[in-house]
Amino acid sequence: MGEPYDFIIADCPPNLGMLALNAAIACPEILIPVELAPLAMAGALSLRRYLDEVREDSQEKLRVMGVLGTFYAEGEKKPREALELLTKIFGDKLFATHIHESAATRDASGQGAPVILRKPKDRAALEYSKVVDEVLSRGAPTSGKEVPRG
Repeated sequence: MGEPYDFIIADCPPNLGMLALNAAIACPEILIPVELAPLAMAGALSLRRYLDEVREDSQEKLRVMGVLGTFYAEGEKKPREALELLTKIFGDKLFATHIHESAATRDASGQGAPVILRKPKDRAALEYSKVVDEVLSRGAPTSGKEVPRG
């Protein structure tokens, strides 16, 4: 019997507790959203070290599939600096797509619904669709199978 899903997402709170550890071991391909703000950069560095330690301690095949910059405010200096730092930390793991700040995203979150369903033409909704394309293009190498596109 084949596997019924190509991807399963375990969304964890932004901390390095037991839930994140268990999710990292259960889901060896990791997508890391990082808010493009100065304080979040320290968290990104900590997470990188944490994942390296988990990989060593557990002998698991953890892989950072990608890093997603979120809440990008165009024209501001700090988000651009954060993107540059993320590139230094994660290299080619940084996704080309970044999620821009959007009132529609905040509204959808407050209503407990995906922005792509609430406001499908919003810039952030279109960017999230591009993130899906990037995830699919990076495939699922730990499963040994090609992920179908379509």
